[in-house]
Amino acid sequence: MSEPLPKGPTSLAERMRSPAIVATIVILLAVFIRVGVSGSGALERGRAAILQGDETLASHHFRESISWYLPVAPWRDDSAQALWDLHKSQVARGNLKDAVQSLSMLRAGFMAGRSLIGPDQVWRAQTDQALAPLMAQWEAQAAAQEGRQVPGDLKEREAHFAQVLARDTMPSRSSGLLAVLGFGLWIASIWRATGAQGRSRLRYLGAGALGFILFLVGVATA
Repeated sequence: MSEPLPKGPTSLAERMRSPAIVATIVILLAVFIRVGVSGSGALERGRAAILQGDETLASHHFRESISWYLPVAPWRDDSAQALWDLHKSQVARGNLKDAVQSLSMLRAGFMAGRSLIGPDQVWRAQTDQALAPLMAQWEAQAAAQEGRQVPGDLKEREAHFAQVLARDTMPSRSSGLLAVLGFGLWIASIWRATGAQGRSRLRYLGAGALGFILFLVGVATA
């Protein structure tokens, strides 16, 4: 009498004990913890630098905090608000150079934390809207102090800086996604091909080649 075939996982609990699923959960938890600790830690360092009167160091810490992105990340809004308040204070003191730097750090943090879903649209629009006229004013102020002539009036320079800020210099999201998916297909297919034989091996190798091509196309067009 032939022995019965071993049964596969029959319950959700048994499936959840799969080594691959457990490893994935552990990795995701580690990543979330790392992002949370780094983001909130940078926020606290920024606040400490403000209390010490070092606004330049504080702006760097707040920018770092914003760059640590998670879908639910309270430290990002707190850091963004801190940089916004810092720039307003600097403008009120007539310190246009540092105000531009603070807004630039705010913008850089959002760019660094940008993902496929495109978060922070409201913050980014508000930042660019405030940064363009501020850059024009700073340019005019610096030119007057150094005895130079500004290439255009204030409104023209403001429009110029607004146009510069509106340019999307980040890599293409669709190409980046294509590169990631192609890389995953390439690695997974080659790994499966090592344990396969015959036509199955050829199919996996073909899928791996396709993944490699998609990866190269994504990187080249990003």
